[in-house]
Amino acid sequence: IYYTKRDESDVGDLPNGSKFPPFEEEITAITLSGPIIKDKLFFFVGYEEFEKIAPYTFGPAGSGALNESESATAADFERIAQIAEDVYGFNPGGFQNLSFPESAEEYVVKLDWFLNDHHRLELNYAEKEEVNFNNIGINKFSSVVYTKPPLTERMSLTYYGDLSDDLRVKARYTSYEFTEDAESAGGLFPEVAIDVGSDTIFLGGEKFRGANFISVVNDSYSLKFDYSLDSHIVTFGAEYQEGRVQNQFLARYNGEVQFDSIDDFATGNWASLRFQVPS
Repeated sequence: IYYTKRDESDVGDLPNGSKFPPFEEEITAITLSGPIIKDKLFFFVGYEEFEKIAPYTFGPAGSGALNESESATAADFERIAQIAEDVYGFNPGGFQNLSFPESAEEYVVKLDWFLNDHHRLELNYAEKEEVNFNNIGINKFSSVVYTKPPLTERMSLTYYGDLSDDLRVKARYTSYEFTEDAESAGGLFPEVAIDVGSDTIFLGGEKFRGANFISVVNDSYSLKFDYSLDSHIVTFGAEYQEGRVQNQFLARYNGEVQFDSIDDFATGNWASLRFQVPS
């Protein structure tokens, strides 16, 4: 059993003398192994969990955040949020004092079966599920932040055999699956950019995540023979692999709209408008 925890109290002060923003990381891991049948069948299982709350170091001008906007104040953010709610019926989310919890879980299972002194089977299975946050930064409402939740599965079955004193064989089947459906908290609401002084404030669905999905499936087979000839080894065999990939990506599927001011945002007077739709 393994456990570790780290937070801002384990980090030194920043160069300007201020305290490091609050954060927390925890890792828990457990493994167990041993025999199921004496001298014949053995098992190994493992589990690991990772949890993290990342520090949010951004805020409006005058907020005291580590990274402040140049000119946009909390009042500007609040006015934009009110317009988004009243005029467009959209909740843009928060803009300061936020937290984005990330996590990862991984499972591993292994079985070793010694059929006899000359033949052995090995089974491996692993699965990992993650949640990662991206696009966190200054002058952004939390609706623009998007998650990448990759899910990975691996499985292999391997046979090792001594067919004679001189001939050994290894046969393996392996499968691999990966999926990731990235999604912005703002969904299919367009990404909105509003100029406020020297700043540009963003809200809505992130413009590259309206249609962003990937799936990879691979299956492979291998058969290998090793034949001993006194001081030489001859190796021969075959491998076969097939795979399927789906990679869906369409920038600005949800749209991108830019406004030159908060007043223009209130009246719907956009400066530029971009959309891409499937043909």
